[in-house]
Amino acid sequence: MSEMVAQKIWVNLQSQLSEEKYFSCKLSVHSKYQKVSEFILDCLNEQDMNFMVENTQFGNLIKYAADYNLSSQVLWFMVMRQVYATDDDEMWFVVNYRPVRFSRMEYALITGLDCSDNFPDEVVEVSDFCDRYFQGSDKVSVKEVEMNLKDLKNVDELLSIERVKMACLYFVCGVLWPIAPVKNPQVDKEIFSLIDDFDVFIKYPWGTIAFKGAVCDLKLDLKKKEVVLSKKAKNW
Repeated sequence: MSEMVAQKIWVNLQSQLSEEKYFSCKLSVHSKYQKVSEFILDCLNEQDMNFMVENTQFGNLIKYAADYNLSSQVLWFMVMRQVYATDDDEMWFVVNYRPVRFSRMEYALITGLDCSDNFPDEVVEVSDFCDRYFQGSDKVSVKEVEMNLKDLKNVDELLSIERVKMACLYFVCGVLWPIAPVKNPQVDKEIFSLIDDFDVFIKYPWGTIAFKGAVCDLKLDLKKKEVVLSKKAKNW
């Protein structure tokens, strides 16, 4: 970013917290990214994994999950330095008096996920995949998807594509799809409606969905923790 552009942006950015109001805190990371990826790697053979790497958005994220280490301390360092931004699709931080942007572009570069707006025009409402593996149930938990993937682990090679589908479904609903931190999260029906047409599923802009959920949580997190800290300060 050029010096001139940086200065122009900086003039319009107002910090949510001044330096004297910075406070120590810990971010709660609810992502099961590492755990889900390790489970998938254990359930897929080399051929399945190669197919995922070559043909889906998720292959490299899963294969190299061990190399992605999230530091909640560094993340909190950035969150405290948030500034007010008018665009809901991006976040701005000021570090050392320099503006830093986090948008879909940066998210796409980091994750390799499709962060476009290329959503399909039509989505089938009935899922044959759901009927086969979940008896067409209206409520399917992420844990049930995990169990089905485990059951497919040693099934005949002819069902290799079924394992890959189940692995993709597990990764999407367990990691990318924004869910509340509840004990037994459910799979959103919209995900099931996509899995039957696998070409549509693997080209779906999952990165856009994941990014918007992450930004929403991060923007709210500072405010929530600030309110909690203010109440504690008053009690003191």
